[in-house]
Order: sequence, then C-alpha cells, then structure tokens
Amino acid sequence: MVKDYSSIRAKLTTGRMMLFSSASISTNIMAITVSTWLMYTYAPPPDSGRPALVPIALIGILMAVGSLVNALIDPLLGHWSDSRRGRLGRRRPFILVFLPLSVLLMILIWTPPHRSLSTTNVIYFLLVTTLYYTAHSAWQIPYDGALPEMAEEPKDRVTLAAWKNVFALVGVLIGALASGVLYNSAMGPLGMGIAVGVAALIGGGMTLLGLREKKVEELGQALPVAKGILATFKNRQFIGLFLATLFVQAAYGMLIVNLPYFVTLVLGMPEGNVAIVQGVVIIVMAFAAIFWNRIGRRRLNRGLWRTATLILGCLYAAGFLIGMIPGTVSVAMTFVLFPLIGFMLAGSSMLPYAMMGSVADYDEIKTSTRREAIYYGSFSLAVEGGPTISTLLLPVLYQNFGYTVDNPLGVRLAYLVIGALVIIGLLFFRTYKLGDTPEDVRRFVEENEGGV
Repeated sequence: MVKDYSSIRAKLTTGRMMLFSSASISTNIMAITVSTWLMYTYAPPPDSGRPALVPIALIGILMAVGSLVNALIDPLLGHWSDSRRGRLGRRRPFILVFLPLSVLLMILIWTPPHRSLSTTNVIYFLLVTTLYYTAHSAWQIPYDGALPEMAEEPKDRVTLAAWKNVFALVGVLIGALASGVLYNSAMGPLGMGIAVGVAALIGGGMTLLGLREKKVEELGQALPVAKGILATFKNRQFIGLFLATLFVQAAYGMLIVNLPYFVTLVLGMPEGNVAIVQGVVIIVMAFAAIFWNRIGRRRLNRGLWRTATLILGCLYAAGFLIGMIPGTVSVAMTFVLFPLIGFMLAGSSMLPYAMMGSVADYDEIKTSTRREAIYYGSFSLAVEGGPTISTLLLPVLYQNFGYTVDNPLGVRLAYLVIGALVIIGLLFFRTYKLGDTPEDVRRFVEENEGGV
C-alpha cells in the first residue's frame, strides 16, 4: 500500500524545516570547537610556547576511553527516547534538559585545575570530557531521531537533511572562525567556551519551535531495551551503513584534530589561520549542499554517497603532498585541495542521514514499531567512535615520525592514513542495499528476505 504524504507535505514548510534544523548549529558549533582545540590545548606542540597539561602519550588513550564509554551509552539513550510516551513527546524533554547541561560541561573543559602536567589534570580531563560527550549525545540523538518522523516523504527527507547540513555548516563555520579568534584573544579558551555555549543555547531554543512529533497511537508498542538493542544490531542494512560511517568519521576526526598541527607546523602559519582553512572548507560545503540536495532528490542516495566518498578519500590522501615543496607553494596547494575536500565532504556527510530514514523504514517492517532514535544513537557509535580511532592513531604518528617545525612528517603522513580509512569504510558499505522510498524498502524485503 502506498503511503499518502499529502498531509505531511502540507505541514513540512520551509520555515519549519529551518526552525527544526537550527539545533544543527548548536551541536556543530560545540563539536568543532572541542574537536579542534581539545587535544591542542592539553597536549600542544613542544615548540608552541604553550604548557603541556596532559602527556601526549596518554591523551589519546584518555580520549578513547571517554569516547568509548559515551559510544556504549548512545544506543541506550536512543532507546530511552524511542520508548518514552509522555505529554511532551519523545524528543523535546531531552533537548530541554541535556542541551544546557552539555553547554555547562563544555565550558568546564577549558578550566583545567593546573597549568602544567599533573595527575589532577589527567583525572579532570577524563571526567569532564566523558560527561560532556554523554550529555551532548543525550539531546543530539533524540534530535536526529526526529528527522524521519518530521519528513516521511523521501524527497522531503533529502531536503530536510540538506537543511540540517546547511545549518550544521553554519555552526561549524561560526565555531571554526570564532573559536580560532577567541582562543588567541584576551578571552582565551574559557571565553571561547562561554561564547560558543550561548550560541548553542539559542540554536536549540529555535529548534523547539519547529519540532513536531507523532502522536502516541502512531508509534506502536515500545520494545524492551534488550530486545530493542538486539534487533538494532541484527539489522544487516544498518550494520553496513554503520561500519562505513565508522571509518569515514575516523578519517574526518583525524582531519580536524590534525589541522592545527598542519597549519602551524607544515604551513608555518599562526594558530589563528586554522580558522581560515576551516572556513574555506565550510563555505564550499554550504554551497555544495545545494548541489547534493538537488541531485539527491533524483538519484539513488547510496550510489551518490559511494561516489562522493571515493573521491573524498583520494583527496584526503593527496594532502600528504602538501609540504613536500616548502613556502607559498604549500599554501597554494592547501587552498586548492581543501575546497575540493569540502565539496565532496558535503555529500559524504549529508546523505547518510537521509539513508537512515530508509533504515528506520526497514526496521518498522521487521519490528512493527517506529524506533528512529535508537538507530541514530547506535549511529552515534560510529560518528563518535570514528574520531576515537583518530585520537589513538595521531599520537603514534606524531611520536614516531615527528610533529615539530623541523620535522612535521607525522602530520603529513596523517593524510595517507585518513585516505586509507575512507577506503576501508567503502568496502564495508557494499552490504547496504536499501532504496530511498518505503516502497523500495518493502520491495527489497519481499524479494530478498522472504516477505514481511
């Protein structure tokens, strides 16, 4: 039976899409600020003039532990949101409570107890970052889980995913430009954290005005937590998308964390220029989102994602060549290569959120209930677990191959590793076979899995 989307389409206006997408500013302005400056603040380059607060050999392990704890909790947070049946809905209460808490914890990241190496800093770093990532996930996962129920018609999903991507890029752009300026100003890291937190609260508040949720009677009966999580990870289509995203996000996380070291050590530019390189990528991504939205409404999403991501992996690996010729040539190469990365990154980062709608449709056929957030929560295992891989790999590269002005080989080698991670992700993606419409998904089940 074909769904009637007419009532949904009438409700999903451009204004509502924009309001709903505003929280993407919040999550990304915080994420880019923390991703860019966290490791650099606690374990700066030896010749940066900044004090080391946590040993570089240890910081990758600490970040991995915190991310792993958070990643394991994410599916539970998604199930909690999916299972909630209350007057305020399944998603709204999580945004109201956990967005302000995540802002507070993000600010605390930039207040280490000591301005030198100490055991207290190590304990503080692990505690505050773990709590921050958990609180951040506790509102972001329900927010992401609302996308398929906000936009049930396939074309609307791509459009809403595009709006979320544009607003995400606005958040990244604000975070990248503002954090770079504020970090090196009299306000310092703490002032940077406060300013970013205020902007995040504004974006989240706007989203609450546009959020619309299904009625309780439309949701089906909630599954028990163990059964729900088991059903999630038995979903073979989800697993293919999950593993692909894990490695692609590992590549992206490594790109972001490596950037301050690349700009200062390979290009020989001041720390404030990190924001310029990020800004160029983000601006290109924002304009490229228009292209990917239009083509994504006419072409199969999984094919588009595969093409964009393959080219992206090749561009990442080409970053190794920057720095082989010193001086202005390296700077010129950077501002040619990174806009190309931004164009492909727009498609690679946007399309999985549209494909997750098909994953939720597939799950509804198999379980007879709507469980979007547990999939976005489990998806966060990949989105957050991927950068964990980068925090383990980068310190090893730096220590063994160099991360100084005289020898930045470890920083340049990171680009080859980044490209390799993307190729691994593409290999896992081969198992994802779903189409873009509920009818395509149902047809796939009937033809390949013996019916519903």
